[in-house]
Amino acid sequence: MIFSALLLTVLSSAYAIEKNKINVISDSSAVFKIYYSTPVTSRVKIAIYNQAGERVFQEVIRTKESFVRPYNMKELPNGTYTFEISDNEEVKRFEYAYDDNVSMENEPTSGIYVNVTQLDDARYLLALENANNEKVSVKIYNENSDMIYSGSELVEEQFAQLYNLKSAQTDTVTFKVYSGKEVIKEIIF
Repeated sequence: MIFSALLLTVLSSAYAIEKNKINVISDSSAVFKIYYSTPVTSRVKIAIYNQAGERVFQEVIRTKESFVRPYNMKELPNGTYTFEISDNEEVKRFEYAYDDNVSMENEPTSGIYVNVTQLDDARYLLALENANNEKVSVKIYNENSDMIYSGSELVEEQFAQLYNLKSAQTDTVTFKVYSGKEVIKEIIF
């Protein structure tokens, strides 16, 4: 199969998910990840089209809640690809230019990939990929640099967590991810 897709992890849902949310993120030069969250059972159809409009991949995922799914583009030629994700409520399309000769700026030296996506005014999706199966710490700060969340996770390959920060009532949110005492990623929204 062209895509060596492994189901990363089901999102840990310690926080309420209010409605469907779909996003596609590229956190390496060849891997694109679909993040999907919903409070109900859904049938999600994922199709990937090349720049000529030809479908190069399609699958259907039945999910009770949420998932993160990677797609490795390494075996495909360089070009523009469209990810089409549809469920019972909506169809979303994301277009990306794939070039296997370009390296990503955020490839870490620590072996831990960090991605935080703002889903709406109060919800943030943190995704971690760790080749070394390390313990990481996540700290979230408000605009006054007051810590509003602190937690540690043993990341065994992949981890994703949805944070609902509505009660924090802050305009600016800063995520800091640590490996030991070293800040490996700081992201400000």
